[in-house]
Amino acid sequence: TEGLLLRLCDISDDSLLSLCRRCPNLRLLDLNGAARVSNRAISRLAALLPSVEYLVLTGAIRCNADCVAEAVRAWPLRGLWVGWLGDVDDASLEAMAQHCASSLEVLDVSGSRAISDSGVLALFAAARNLRSVDLSDCVKLSDTTLRALAEHTAVLRSVGLSRCRLMTGNAVLELATRMRPELGGRRINLFNGNGWMLSVLRQKHPQLLVNSLTVRKAVLNADGLTVRMCEVPEPAPVAVLE
Repeated sequence: TEGLLLRLCDISDDSLLSLCRRCPNLRLLDLNGAARVSNRAISRLAALLPSVEYLVLTGAIRCNADCVAEAVRAWPLRGLWVGWLGDVDDASLEAMAQHCASSLEVLDVSGSRAISDSGVLALFAAARNLRSVDLSDCVKLSDTTLRALAEHTAVLRSVGLSRCRLMTGNAVLELATRMRPELGGRRINLFNGNGWMLSVLRQKHPQLLVNSLTVRKAVLNADGLTVRMCEVPEPAPVAVLE
């Protein structure tokens, strides 16, 4: 088994550890909304699962920034979903930059309201392979973050900026222009909670797929990770193996 999908499962730390002992070759562990899983389980999983590349902790409310730091130290993650964990902050991003920057391709830190521009700059300076990043509801972020995103346009496919109210419309438009989705057949979602901005983006850049509601499917193929985006009637990210 390469993928273990436990989204919204009422599973305890001990049960999770027992299950994972039977799956030592896991590459994807999805604990989205697993409300009973805590830092204790994640710290112990590092020894049991040496090959994890994709980790989903969104909505795992008993996990926190210490858990994120433990995970990025333990695994060279390619995909990390830690939205709405509450206390993920600049130190968490700096830990990612230090321990898994070279491998990280997909990152969701949506709802991390302690994150500031300085933390994003530290991560982006090191993580040159990020293809998808969700910063929605990171309310302290400003145009400084947008300028850092613009430096990643050679590889960036998807960016989430919903309800980042300090970002100005002109900076968002500049980023959209620089992303140039016509190059290399890239499919890009740029979404923002401001209805006026959505309207302007659709008018000025009709080639962009502009959504305000998406689900992320990280599809693990034989040739590596591809990220496909599609509009669906639910906001929480889901990682699946096919």
